[in-house]
Amino acid sequence: MYVIQHHVKKYQHQFPEAVNEVLENMYVDDLLFSVDEEESACEMVASSRRTIWKRDRRKQQPHVESPWNNMKRRKDELYPTPSNVDPNALDTKLQLISTTAKMYDTLGYLSPYLITAKILFQRLWQQGVDWDEKLPDN
Repeated sequence: MYVIQHHVKKYQHQFPEAVNEVLENMYVDDLLFSVDEEESACEMVASSRRTIWKRDRRKQQPHVESPWNNMKRRKDELYPTPSNVDPNALDTKLQLISTTAKMYDTLGYLSPYLITAKILFQRLWQQGVDWDEKLPDN
């Protein structure tokens, strides 16, 4: 975090609004902010990229899968579309925890579902179910 803040502060005079947003609204490597107009959002994104994400194609990381990458909008509601989760592959405790761990949810919208899976995992642990043992019906 310190390294990002150090480099962002270099652009304080050039992009004051973007620098303030980055310094105040950045958590680890995620930036979350809100603006009233689409034009302001586009300007803020462009300024943020110029301040901390210099384009060096050789060093860019590959695309990271997230349930929000292919988001579907219906009536202003978010519907994540996880691409790497197979609901039919939940036969063992190992598969359950592995599938739960694949759900990258930065904003916490999937928490109600992930908590349910974690509670189920906790109960399986309390019952002494082995990692590769088939899940009980109850």
